[in-house]
Amino acid sequence: MNTRFLIRLAGLAAIAGLGFGLIFIHHENQKIRQLIVDEQVRQLHRKTERQARIEAAKIARTQARHEELIKVRREVADLERTAEQWHAEKIAKAAKDAAALLNNQDPFKDLTRLDNFQNAGRATPSNGFQTFVWAVTKGETQAVSALCVLEDSAEEFVQALIAEMPQGERAEWTGGKLAGLFFQAKLSQYPAAQITGEERVDAQNVIVKLRAPGKPNEIFPMRLGASGWQVVVSGQQIAALKTKVPALLSGDFVELP
Repeated sequence: MNTRFLIRLAGLAAIAGLGFGLIFIHHENQKIRQLIVDEQVRQLHRKTERQARIEAAKIARTQARHEELIKVRREVADLERTAEQWHAEKIAKAAKDAAALLNNQDPFKDLTRLDNFQNAGRATPSNGFQTFVWAVTKGETQAVSALCVLEDSAEEFVQALIAEMPQGERAEWTGGKLAGLFFQAKLSQYPAAQITGEERVDAQNVIVKLRAPGKPNEIFPMRLGASGWQVVVSGQQIAALKTKVPALLSGDFVELP
């Protein structure tokens, strides 16, 4: 081989090597570009998934608010129906009470004016209470005294209250008379009433329940005495008279508990 041939062969080899190098670089560049594309695709997927979660959360919040709004509207509608029903029942009850006042004279049956209460004796707690109301409204002072029993604390208040009266008036007053004064003022606040039932505490004590229009239901303790059932008068009731006796004696209206 001559030198020129070898030089040419070496040149061809160099060219071939360069070509293979270029091909390798080209392949590597393609791999890199593919990796870049793949990463871009993954990022796009992640962004799309994240955006989808955000949109799903927005939809869920909107749905929750919508459901809450529906719930509130349903509750408001229920309240409106309840209010309408309550109003209708109140009107019906008022009409029934008005009709009872026109026609009923039995305090056990329905509402009746207090002047329809009768002297029903004292054999039962309810009869004893009806008789007590009759005595108070008719001004039967002696009957009122016989129909009530004062608790020990009430007796103490009676003595204290009488002691504060003018000397010449003290002999006129007793615990029964003061109790009658209290209940006269109290019952004057009731245009009508109904005895709705009894609740037994023990063999000697019973609670009589009273209903009156426009007022909360009241209870009156009754106690069995030697001559029948009596209304129990508390110290608090007598004490309520302390600052109000002058007004009551003058005939003024006084609100009592």
